[in-house]
Order: sequence, then structure tokens, then C-alpha cells
Amino acid sequence: GLDRAICSLSVHPEGIPWEAVDGAPVHLLFTLLRPDSKSSVHDPDQHLDLMRWIARLGRDGDFRRFALRVKTKTELVDLLREMSAV
Repeated sequence: GLDRAICSLSVHPEGIPWEAVDGAPVHLLFTLLRPDSKSSVHDPDQHLDLMRWIARLGRDGDFRRFALRVKTKTELVDLLREMSAV
């Protein structure tokens, strides 16, 4: 029933158990939900761009370090905005 993509980022400083290949706990967890089809407010190509951006963030050591240090939602949103300009 979604009409547009929705993304969230959860930060878990202590880590949560995950069946990761390396066996390490997960500290940053992105969730992305999207509509089944294209609409006036959802473009599947933009969804793919968002997935690429999330993948780059996940590989960026500086982003991971800074994300684990944020104390407020505002700081996290500011970090994401800064990273979207890179």
C-alpha cells in the first residue's frame, strides 16, 4: 500500500546478532520499503540510486564511525545530508 519509497537507518552501538558472513554483530541497519510499481511519486530508477548510495555508505569507514557516535536523530540526519553531498 505504499505510494513512495521509505528508508530508515537504525544505529545499534552494542551491535545486534546477525547471520553475517564474518559472524560479527550488525551496528548499522538500513531498511528500505518501496511500492510495487511506478507512480507519480515513485520512480524505480531513483530507488536503485538510493540502493547504490546506501551500499556506498555501508562501505565507507568514516561514515560508519561517525554514525556510531551520533547522540541524536538530528545529528544522524545531518550526517546523512553531509554524506549525500559527497
